[in-house]
Amino acid sequence: MGKFKKHLFVKKNKLIQLMESIPAKEYDSILLFLESKAVNENPKASLLFSELIRIIKVSKKSGEVKISKEELFNLIYGNKQYNDDVLRKLMSFVIQKIELYLIFKESQKDKSFSKLSLLKYYRSSKLTKHFDGHFRYLENRKKTATYDADFFHTELGRFTEYNNFIGEYKGRQFPRKYQEASDALDQYFILEKLKMCVSILTHKRISKKEYNLVFLEEILDHLEKESSYLKVDSIKLFYMAIKIQLRRNDVWAFEDLIVQLSKQNNITIEDLRDIYFIAFNYCVQKVNEGHSRYLEKLYILYKQSLENNILLLNEKISPWNYKNIVSVGLRLKDYEWIYKFIQQYKKKLDGSDAQNAYNYNLARYYFYIKEYKKLLQLLQVVEYSDVFYKLDSKTLLLKAYYEMNEFDALHSLMDSFKQLLRRKKIISDNHKTNYLNLVRFLKRLSQINPRDKKRLATLKKQIDESSQIADKNWLLEKMEEKNNIYKISAQ
Repeated sequence: MGKFKKHLFVKKNKLIQLMESIPAKEYDSILLFLESKAVNENPKASLLFSELIRIIKVSKKSGEVKISKEELFNLIYGNKQYNDDVLRKLMSFVIQKIELYLIFKESQKDKSFSKLSLLKYYRSSKLTKHFDGHFRYLENRKKTATYDADFFHTELGRFTEYNNFIGEYKGRQFPRKYQEASDALDQYFILEKLKMCVSILTHKRISKKEYNLVFLEEILDHLEKESSYLKVDSIKLFYMAIKIQLRRNDVWAFEDLIVQLSKQNNITIEDLRDIYFIAFNYCVQKVNEGHSRYLEKLYILYKQSLENNILLLNEKISPWNYKNIVSVGLRLKDYEWIYKFIQQYKKKLDGSDAQNAYNYNLARYYFYIKEYKKLLQLLQVVEYSDVFYKLDSKTLLLKAYYEMNEFDALHSLMDSFKQLLRRKKIISDNHKTNYLNLVRFLKRLSQINPRDKKRLATLKKQIDESSQIADKNWLLEKMEEKNNIYKISAQ
């Protein structure tokens, strides 16, 4: 037996990686699945899986795997001569069986797929009564179904199976459901095309890639002429989202969208999430264009989406949505609600930067309510692992020191901030320029005498003309405050 290969075997093995991606609580179910002769006649497969469960558990406790491929082979095959090809084939076999389990598990979630598959089986097996019963079952589900793309796809399959069944067993005199099948196909295609175009138009805003939106114009024209399709909530919402993105009567389309979102729509949570993000982005664009009233609309949408759990994915909220909500609420001075939100959703933050996100947003809250000492206490003891949280926290510290007239601490932090910006290669040139300009202009502002109107005017002109400054609006606000100091004292 050769030397044991610690780590290498586990870290790069596909079977181990697959097992580690599955929640440990499901291991018993998979083991029962593997022990069933209906899906597996090789007892070595379930034995290998059991041993790997033990290995994974031990490795999580100790942080180290103390077993080689040779040892694992002996556990499965006794004292037989080690054969790498045999072990690899067994592992590949177990992967296939786990994949079969995962497919079976997912199929249980998709009732429409299961029933449609059963309908197809009854048709091919000439079980007329069974076919009729399941066809009626799928017909009745329309009363409670969510009219998404999957629903229309299932309807298309149901009517297709019906038409095939009639053609094979009933004869020409029996009526077909060709129109129903055609309608379901149209609804499925239109909805899926609108959803795809929404995604493309969203991506075009951040990408230089060119897309050919085939049939989009024809679909939009058809929907305007044939309004019956717009009775389907999902089609109507994505239709309005497209109009918003293309800026076609976008203001009216947006207001209509807001009304629709406030209702109980017959639409999946996934589709609703996509629509809300279109609405969020539209409000942000409008605010950036100078239409400040859309900030309040954005805030209402954020609160509405929270109430409906739209922003939660697996009961978790992303740090970016968390930050965006805090930003809007602070700008609108809704401090009490924002503080409650920061605390309430702390445990729901997703990802490894959850604590960073909480600390940073709480610090921003303290800055807005002018509790600068609490801000300093929080940020001075926190070391951010993420460089962008680190940059934003240092920006907050700069602003807090300036507001407190702590100019020695301010200038010391400026020097360390510049060193950080020059040292971190991960920071883009654009971001470096934004932060360095903030440091440069803030330093000059802190050193200008309020009586020196000429230097203040020159600095204001330079800030106005610069398009790359982090927190430019705050800097201009401080500029105006300093410019008014002497005016006030002279009155």
